Amino acid sequence: MAEQPGAATVAAARDGDQKALDQLIAGYLPLVYNIVGRALNGHPDVDDVVQETMLRVVNGLGSLQDPASFRSWLVAVAMNRVRDQGRARQAGPVPHAIDETLEAADPGADFVDLTILRLALSGQRREVAEATRWLDADDRELLALWWLEAADQLSRAELAAALGVSTKNAAVRVQRLKAQLETARAVVRALGARPRCPELAALADGWDGQPSPLWRKRFARHARDCVRCARHFDGLVPAEALLSGTAMVPPPHHFVAPSPVAAGHPAAVSHSSRAVRRAAQAVGRRTVLKAALIGTGAVGTTGAVAAAWQSSGGSAAGLARASRSPLSTPSVSPTADPTPSPSATPSPHVSPHVPPSSPPSSTPTRFAHPGMLHGQADLERMAAKVRAGAQPHLAGWNKLVANPHSQSTWKPNPLTVVYRGEGHPENYGTLYNDIHAAYQNALRWKITAQKAHGDTARNILNAWSATLTKVDGSADRFLAAGIYGYQFANAAELMRGYPGFDLERFKTMMLRIFYPMNDAFLTRHNDAVVTNYWASWDLCNMASALAIGILCDDHAKVGRALDYFKHGAGNGSIGNATSVEHPGGLVQWQEVGRDQGHATLGIGLLGIFCETAWQQGVDLYGYDGNRVMKTSEYVARYNVGKEVPYTRYTWNYGQPGVWSGTQTFTSASPDGRGDVRPIWELLLNHYARRKGLAVPDIAATVRPEGGGSDYGPNSGGFDQLGFGTLAFTR
Repeated sequence: MAEQPGAATVAAARDGDQKALDQLIAGYLPLVYNIVGRALNGHPDVDDVVQETMLRVVNGLGSLQDPASFRSWLVAVAMNRVRDQGRARQAGPVPHAIDETLEAADPGADFVDLTILRLALSGQRREVAEATRWLDADDRELLALWWLEAADQLSRAELAAALGVSTKNAAVRVQRLKAQLETARAVVRALGARPRCPELAALADGWDGQPSPLWRKRFARHARDCVRCARHFDGLVPAEALLSGTAMVPPPHHFVAPSPVAAGHPAAVSHSSRAVRRAAQAVGRRTVLKAALIGTGAVGTTGAVAAAWQSSGGSAAGLARASRSPLSTPSVSPTADPTPSPSATPSPHVSPHVPPSSPPSSTPTRFAHPGMLHGQADLERMAAKVRAGAQPHLAGWNKLVANPHSQSTWKPNPLTVVYRGEGHPENYGTLYNDIHAAYQNALRWKITAQKAHGDTARNILNAWSATLTKVDGSADRFLAAGIYGYQFANAAELMRGYPGFDLERFKTMMLRIFYPMNDAFLTRHNDAVVTNYWASWDLCNMASALAIGILCDDHAKVGRALDYFKHGAGNGSIGNATSVEHPGGLVQWQEVGRDQGHATLGIGLLGIFCETAWQQGVDLYGYDGNRVMKTSEYVARYNVGKEVPYTRYTWNYGQPGVWSGTQTFTSASPDGRGDVRPIWELLLNHYARRKGLAVPDIAATVRPEGGGSDYGPNSGGFDQLGFGTLAFTR
């Protein structure tokens, strides 16, 4: 399948370069075919709508001001053509006999079957495809776009623009769609089980065998209440994880390969022309397009224009000429054309965030261990540098060994219930002190192989996994589950395989106590409006969910966390946390107007999430043109004493139907400006050392970095595991 051309090719095509125009059509035809095909579910008009979309794009290309906006415009045009087709079907006349015959015989009438067949889908991927048949009709347009987004073929911004809604509204709609799809997958499983549940079989006696939203609800209601069928809801890998990196369905042969007409065969051309003329006299323009296929032997419904295009050598100019033919001119509504103009919206001085169309991330197929903040090569590098007395590694090592938490004499203090927040005396300090002691001793054991430190780390982890039953408190309990969840998992990852460490019991603790809280927060946000909680609340729970998924070798959990980074509804997803890009490349961080303590907390958590993904072969650091680097530089610049641009930000908070409020921030907050956190070495060493990029303001931050208790005795001093100078310097 042809690669999608970039902005340079778009600009050349717009300016009259014939070869570039041909490349543009060939490169984007598969995208349009997949959007239209899935939105119309293989209806016989799919080919017509694809043709009309491409014709409108070719004819409108000359007015495109910004070549970088071509893709978003193309997707919007395709969706408008889909809507036109739907309106025409609802209001149109009864089809002629030739239409009925062709529609009944169309081998591509079900796009689900095409998807399964052409992509050779199996297992849960096939179940996802089959489950789409059960969705509400109103969700089919969204499904067409979301499927491509999940397959890394579209961005969330492009999806939202095509639907004509905001990215946050799109996120809400996508969440609802995914919930329906998950239910439908369980229905597909239950109906496909052999032997089938007797009660389900009895319920299905009145079913006509055709998937529908009504029967999805009936079957799902039974499955949830049935002990036998309820198991079909278990083990469902998130659809977005299954679809990540999935190829698009190839367009039919007649779209991309020469036909007899294309080869210039006289008989074929003559035969096609006669067929077109006869059909035109009989039943009109739309049937002409279909009747032309009978004359050429093509499969599909765009033969008339495809023949003219292919007879010209398959060039874009031929397509444009074909579009001007009386036989192939698309129907135009007498009302205003809803197709968006490519020049309607000028580029703003301050650019809102537009995520990339093909992010370089996917769910890892196999997990590396150790593989969170530190991989095996990192640990070996630390040990070698410390033995050699190399700087600044030795300075970082000295910070570690001087910390009281890193001493092998530390004794665990496990609690049954940990409280953070109002409503009960807080005791969470005991937890974070023990976690940091476990991590620091584990790191010392990895670097020196001194058994005393390994034993101490093991004893702390075992004591807590044998004792802890709950993390509780006010809304702050979700901060505890997030921050201490990712930290606990990192300590355990370092101790994997250590004699006497009960890893399975520790995993059970993480899966029963921490992960459910992480997932509940990212799904429901404590039943508040989705923007109520700042980016750092999301990010700590994302970091914990990702780390627990890796610890437990759980692809579904890892996939869900990675997807939230790209597409999550809350403020922690990259698009919502970094919604404004300023001239010069700096990207505004969501919490910088709040105060710098929380702004730097968020940046630190963002780095932790990206490094954890990196250790598993997933590059989120580079996502969207190094957006993490741009926002980290923004926060670092302000905190080393320089000024930064700022766009007004309004924070919406409250609980739906109960209370609500807003607060507008007009500048970066001076509160906490210059406070130090051990977060910058990780970012510096990725961008400057691994990638060779200039990050002058991150480089100006304080080193060597310490860890827990080096930045104060309260919880803020334990938000990061730290020791970045030792751990990340390359």
